[in-house]
Amino acid sequence: MQQAEESVSKTYIMGSDGRCFKIEHEVIVRDFMHPIPLSNSEWNKMGPNHVRFGASVFLDGRSISAQSVVVVRVPGDNGELQNFWFARASVDAMSPHYSVRFGENYLWQIPFNHCVAIKQNLEASAANMQIPNDWVANGLITHMAPAYVRFEPEAHMDRGVTEMHALENWYDRVFFMSVKPGIAMHPLRNEGRPKQKSSLARPAQYIGSTFDVSAMPSDVADLITTLLVDHLIHSPYAADFSMLYKMRLVCKTFRSAVEREAVSFCRRTCEKLISAERSKRVEEMDDVRLQLLPLCIPVLQIFKDSYDPNWITYLRWRTGKREGSRPPTRAEESRKRKRIELKKMAEGVGIDLDYDSDAGFSERAPVGTESRKNSIVLV
Repeated sequence: MQQAEESVSKTYIMGSDGRCFKIEHEVIVRDFMHPIPLSNSEWNKMGPNHVRFGASVFLDGRSISAQSVVVVRVPGDNGELQNFWFARASVDAMSPHYSVRFGENYLWQIPFNHCVAIKQNLEASAANMQIPNDWVANGLITHMAPAYVRFEPEAHMDRGVTEMHALENWYDRVFFMSVKPGIAMHPLRNEGRPKQKSSLARPAQYIGSTFDVSAMPSDVADLITTLLVDHLIHSPYAADFSMLYKMRLVCKTFRSAVEREAVSFCRRTCEKLISAERSKRVEEMDDVRLQLLPLCIPVLQIFKDSYDPNWITYLRWRTGKREGSRPPTRAEESRKRKRIELKKMAEGVGIDLDYDSDAGFSERAPVGTESRKNSIVLV
């Protein structure tokens, strides 16, 4: 999917109820446009959290500098000005088709514990350098101290916040469909509750009974197979994806059913995304992301790899592989195993080998010798 270069000057906040709001520039009192960079692999690893996205997701285990803090100042219910700290995220799609990184126009409120850590670090720096606190980061911890309450854009509709019913920028529309904000301001906890798991074991009343598959009518067998494959394809769990892959290896009938349903799923998904994106309407885009995000497939991956979808396309979507990549053939896997075995054998006898993608493994001369007349190539 290609797009034209567009202006990216507006600032948005996603509402937890599916709406999108624009933050006017006059209420943004501090913004160095210094987003938190996220690589494509980091973004794909966050896939399960795209359905409950927030600053706590991309700041987890990451330090944030004062330059990345965006301050929004709006009057509260009592008329007093309140400062809210936000951060921007910048996602690299790793594709030559996109000239702009995704997500830079959206603000995410920094969790309270991160605000406290930033404030303490800046105060410690001020003490070490023996300078006043209001000199540090242009008064970030004094004149712009954060209000430790959740920012609700709906409560500030007439005070610098405007609801958007359509998004004109292509990158903004794609990113809007890629994540849904979570309600919690902190990483989700299990709170000691046991996880409910579905059992695939046969019910007790059927244990020991015989079941003749060949006696089943063909239309019933096809219906059962289709329903099973459809369930596995739409499942976000890795175990179900592994089961789908193994099911394809059973026989030609199962292989045909898996590939047919995978192609159908990819085409339906692409049609929904393209239709919602071209409409530019926030309501339609929210409906589509509610259907796709629970599947834990990054929407950016679908936009990058949507041309002529097939079974391999579905594999790339689920595994996060780069567009155009294909699984290794049996011959390639065999050569790879042989090279690994040769390398282990060489290391066992004290021979140091260099790997050349064209020639294979070549022997490296021992340290202190300059002659390579007896070098060998293992292929």
